[in-house]
Amino acid sequence: IENDHLVISAEKKTETEETVQPKFTRKEFNYTSFKRSFQLDDQINREGITATYENGVLNITLPKKDATWKKPSATTIEIK
Repeated sequence: IENDHLVISAEKKTETEETVQPKFTRKEFNYTSFKRSFQLDDQINREGITATYENGVLNITLPKKDATWKKPSATTIEIK
């Protein structure tokens, strides 16, 4: 969490080396990066944010703050 933003970033580096003949070597390099940010609302409990990564899927849970919601008292509306 940076400046009220949830920042998600990842990077992947791959290096492959293959020797075909005694005088020939082939190397491949691959680099990929990813970054996303989302602004967090004031109703989000920042200490309760959790994330899991399973089978290539990232699940992020953003719990709401406990609001002290009061049930409105019964009111009578007169219809004329």
